[in-house]
Amino acid sequence: MDIFVLSGKRGGYGALRPFLKRLQESNLVKLRLALTDQHLSQSFGYTVEEVKKDFENLTLLSLGEYGSEPYQRCEAMVKLQELLIENFTKSKPDLIVLYGDRAESLVCAFVANMFSIKIVHFQGGDKSGSVDEHFRHAITKLSHIHMVSSEDSKKRVLQLGECINDIEVI
Repeated sequence: MDIFVLSGKRGGYGALRPFLKRLQESNLVKLRLALTDQHLSQSFGYTVEEVKKDFENLTLLSLGEYGSEPYQRCEAMVKLQELLIENFTKSKPDLIVLYGDRAESLVCAFVANMFSIKIVHFQGGDKSGSVDEHFRHAITKLSHIHMVSSEDSKKRVLQLGECINDIEVI
């Protein structure tokens, strides 16, 4: 099974790291870890070097340096969409793994759905109180398997209309 995992920043990677290590150890899985956004930005510490200590084969989806204006962030997400389309066209994975509520995860969920690739989403149903919460709920609706952090999160994912059999509290 070919599993594509997208990570855009240190926090999401750190939360997924134990899961990724287990996948890496499995002989049944081909793990493709793709880094983008803050991992590849000098402004955010170029954390790709930290990830390289754990994983040798990485896919780097560079968005370049961009500013903080909304239109600049949107342009960066358009670039990510193009890179994901190119990537999935060449090597369609069997499964996508996404974490949290970031814009890059939402873009990946959209592209994956266009390619009919199943998505596992971690942290759906959580509440953050920020604009990213809207992204989280949208990612949840675009996902197929939901790995939630609590019973409350599970209830919120159920309220979004997801099937109870597709939700796991971890």
